[in-house]
Amino acid sequence: MAIKYLDNISLEGNQLQNSLLQVLATNPAPLGAGQIFYNSTTGSVNYYNGNAWIALDDVGDISAVIAGTALNGGGTSGSVTLNHNNYGTSGTYAYPTSVTTNAQGHITAISAGVAPGSMNSFNVAGDSGTNQSISEGNTITFVGGVGITTAGAATDQLIITLSLSELPANTATLVKGSDKIAGLWNSGATQGTKIVSDLPISAWGTAIENVNMGSNKIVSVLNPTDAQDAATKNYVDTTLAGSGALIYQGAYNAATNTPNLDVPPTGTINKGFTWTVTTDGLFFTEQVRIGDLIIANINNPTVLADWTTVQNNIDLASATVPGIASFPVSGGLSVAAGAVSIAASGVTLGSYGTASAVGSFTVNAEGRVTSASNTTIAITSTQVTDFCSAVNTCVSTSTKYVATIGNGSSTVYAVTHSLNNLDVMVQLYDVATGETVYTSVERDTNNIVNITFASAPSLNSIRVMVLSI
Repeated sequence: MAIKYLDNISLEGNQLQNSLLQVLATNPAPLGAGQIFYNSTTGSVNYYNGNAWIALDDVGDISAVIAGTALNGGGTSGSVTLNHNNYGTSGTYAYPTSVTTNAQGHITAISAGVAPGSMNSFNVAGDSGTNQSISEGNTITFVGGVGITTAGAATDQLIITLSLSELPANTATLVKGSDKIAGLWNSGATQGTKIVSDLPISAWGTAIENVNMGSNKIVSVLNPTDAQDAATKNYVDTTLAGSGALIYQGAYNAATNTPNLDVPPTGTINKGFTWTVTTDGLFFTEQVRIGDLIIANINNPTVLADWTTVQNNIDLASATVPGIASFPVSGGLSVAAGAVSIAASGVTLGSYGTASAVGSFTVNAEGRVTSASNTTIAITSTQVTDFCSAVNTCVSTSTKYVATIGNGSSTVYAVTHSLNNLDVMVQLYDVATGETVYTSVERDTNNIVNITFASAPSLNSIRVMVLSI
């Protein structure tokens, strides 16, 4: 790794012996005018003139000019002439039918064509009847038929209208879902066709006898408003649920959440809907067991708080099953009026452990502190393990000084080390790479050294170490 010098080197008239130029295969990033190196690829010494790299050799003179593709001429001395080759035959080619080019884009061949022709007449044909010839200057007339009218509109536009009122009557039996009925609606403002199954019952007027639905449902019915209106199943269910009555829905498997009531519920759940637990499991986060009832408190419940759980049986508590439990006082517990608390241990209340004493504690099997006391700290010399580190720290602060310098603009830095000694060793290294670097160092006073650079170092890029001798 190269040694870095951050200031100019003066040999004071002495020789630089047995030296080599820097060897590189390509031009480096220029550092400034006067930089020099040896290019191992070209075998030349190169210097930078401030704008470009210049080779110090005689290679590069033009010895000959050779004509390339589509050119002729050339030469090795004197005035050199290059000519463009001729291709094809000059002239004017009207309505060209083909054009040929070479790789350089020159037209090598071209053929003239003839002027485009013109159309004087054309034929018009229908589904039947005789074809008609339309000559230049003639006008085509579109004639309407039964139920069809035509009318000229804007430029280049002809409107053809189907008039359903002129269509003949048809008494054939209509087929649902395929046959269509043509007619007028919206007081005659709209006309067209509709699939037979799309026609509403109301379109045929008021029923004059009972309507047989043929075992089909009446769907999309509004809630009733009058006493004689038909009521939907949802209206009846909702009304009954809203009354606060319990509406039994069946069995609930808490192990599989069947039916789905909690993640979130599937389908509509109304207030008062009730299920019986038939398989133990968790309902939301609550344990439920066979025979328990779960009741919806609100419509469409989504959390446990929206439900009421009626327990049918309560187990004794175990390590895994919540239930009825007892609390033995032999383990240090105290039970009174239904409340459980920890009995006093007899240990004196206070703080243990100081700068000169360490706390000592006794703990029973239940983890309770049964006794506590302070023990005076006594440290022998053999127990001190950091003496050398402490001494080294004291010595370091009195015999050495370190600092980081560099601000991107200054070339001279006065480093105040305050070691009160002119006999100091100064070393510098690059913070980024850890490499030792060299520059001018002047011992100004017993407490200051001046460090000079040829160019300003970047911000906090140089570490300075000063050691008192």
